[in-house]
Amino acid sequence: MIISLVNLGCKVNQYELQSIKAALKKRGHAVIDGLNGRADVYILNTCAVTGEAERKSRQFVSKIKGQNADAKIIIIGCAAEKDGESFQKKGVDFIIGTANKNKAADIAENIDRLDTSYIERRGVEPPFYGRRDSLPTEYESGEFADTDRARQFVKIQDGCDNMCAYCIIPYLRGRSRSRSVADIIGEIRAVRLNEVVLIGINLGAFGKDTGESLKGLIRQIRLERGDLRLRLGSLEASVIDEELLTELKELKNFCPHFHLSLQSGDDGVLKDMNRRYDTRFFAERVSLIRRFFDGAAITADIIAGFPTESAQAHANTLKFARDIGFSDIHIFPYSKRQGTRAAALAAAVPDGEIKNRVAELTRLKLDLKDNYIKAQIGKRLDVLFEEQNGEGLYSGYSQNYVRVYTGDLVAEKEIYAMQITGVYRDGLKAAKI
Repeated sequence: MIISLVNLGCKVNQYELQSIKAALKKRGHAVIDGLNGRADVYILNTCAVTGEAERKSRQFVSKIKGQNADAKIIIIGCAAEKDGESFQKKGVDFIIGTANKNKAADIAENIDRLDTSYIERRGVEPPFYGRRDSLPTEYESGEFADTDRARQFVKIQDGCDNMCAYCIIPYLRGRSRSRSVADIIGEIRAVRLNEVVLIGINLGAFGKDTGESLKGLIRQIRLERGDLRLRLGSLEASVIDEELLTELKELKNFCPHFHLSLQSGDDGVLKDMNRRYDTRFFAERVSLIRRFFDGAAITADIIAGFPTESAQAHANTLKFARDIGFSDIHIFPYSKRQGTRAAALAAAVPDGEIKNRVAELTRLKLDLKDNYIKAQIGKRLDVLFEEQNGEGLYSGYSQNYVRVYTGDLVAEKEIYAMQITGVYRDGLKAAKI
């Protein structure tokens, strides 16, 4: 039996599908990634963070049927949790929400013996919020290692308690819950790659439900696997303090790239979003980071067109982002998510105006990114190389997450000290030191 795994959405989704892949391979099944071949069974891990993500999740069912009309299809994840009925209408065989993803391997393995009309209902009925589910940990003896990637994701936390006004994810994934430090260290001990990325739905909430902490985890990683290059996923500004930054500074190979969830540079909009900080606090956290890590890459998420975002609020966001000097910005047009507080707001920004604001943010993003990239010329950066392109150049990412290209001979998945010589395409050109 050939089983295809298709992932949409965040790094946490990637990690969870990798756990399913490890379980299937451990049982002797042939596994392929994406639609890179005809399979007997397809497991589609879906996303619902935006309406567009949901639409793409449903579209992939049609793509799968186009590749193999007779294949069995298992739908898992956030879009399945939110609206399983829409997938049921498309004729898929099994639907699993967010709570029972770890059943996907068992269902795929036994699919020929199961009633194909059976639907694995979602973990609990609405409103879903407050559920705890098991976290996949298929890492025994390093079997969890994703040898197709240059870096290894390690999920340390799931769910979110923040209840931001625009976000549906807490209703789909439940309250914040953490793995134990001991369990995470067990997985990290087995890592065979040179770089680990700690990920979660709300990484900064790690340990609040278990009495442990993110800084305590980082300290233990330093003691157990100080050889690894360590990178953090997205963080809330509220988690940044001197104690955390001191622990990160002690790491020999920490990657000074901080992706902070900003969402707006206007205090009124932040309050309407229920973000629980203001721009002054955010700017103070950025200054603190730069005091510990001079030249750190600081990137951010920004939503364009939140219902109460006036033209002046948008202008405030542009000014704030420029004043901070982000190295990159991830821009999201506001997407109405039924069931969230923002969906009930009477105010709304017209679609055409949202597009205009996205365009303005994009121009700013490109300017800021160009400034940051040019500031790296002449520096030494440590680059984890990932692939070779059609021109014979190898490329990978530096510790501050800038893409670097070289014509020198390097090995993929290895880290090299590189001298930056100039700008090239979407990143930098470099030579081995």
